[in-house]
Amino acid sequence: MSGRSYTYGALKDLVKKLGSGLTQRGFKKGDVFAIILPNIPEYAIVFFGVVCIGGIVTTINPLYTVEELVHQLQDAGATYLITVPQMLDKSKEASSIVGITNVFVIGESNNCASFTELLNNDGLSFPEGLSVNPKEDVICLPYSSGTTGLPKGVMLTHYNMLADVAIVSGEQLLQFNEEATVLGVLPFFHIYGLVIVMSLTLFQGGKIVCMPRFEPEKFLETLQNYKVIYFFFIGEMLRLLFTICFICN
Repeated sequence: MSGRSYTYGALKDLVKKLGSGLTQRGFKKGDVFAIILPNIPEYAIVFFGVVCIGGIVTTINPLYTVEELVHQLQDAGATYLITVPQMLDKSKEASSIVGITNVFVIGESNNCASFTELLNNDGLSFPEGLSVNPKEDVICLPYSSGTTGLPKGVMLTHYNMLADVAIVSGEQLLQFNEEATVLGVLPFFHIYGLVIVMSLTLFQGGKIVCMPRFEPEKFLETLQNYKVIYFFFIGEMLRLLFTICFICN
């Protein structure tokens, strides 16, 4: 856990500054921005900062090899990229192969523009009144698992994502409030984590506690320390938890 946190007011301001910073660097509506990040608090700032200025986000598994990164970056047509220092070497190698020169890093690096630099502006370059066609304009390009060949991009429009959030926030499904604490352990690069965990929680005013990776003991500590009310998981996570409980008993 990083210890970093952002209020909703800060999130709004930083989204605007990031959008402004990208605009100053030539990013425009329809450009594709690659996010190669683990689950960290800045994920939402980057995602919404890009889509709020009409950009398209392609979310990438941070565990990908250079070859896998190259495939997705090239296939998605990405021209900008952000990552963290731990993944910078392979991200830059893949970027050089596909010709991406706009690479940013969240953290310290001597060879790359920083996330902080992107935010270092007054927000005045943010393109106000941007025209978006919700049912036609793509907002996100997550990639399939590749079980039938190489992973393929899934073109999600603004309407797709809004409809997904509206459906799952219905009275009979998931309704959070500002008192809810949700554990963000499912990867945000996957549509489950991106829509159901990150987007839905923020839409309903809850708090997200980000876990970069699933570690059973850390997971249980986090549930307790942050008084988590909701968490979403897959079968493998549950199996590991049952195994730990069995061993401990």
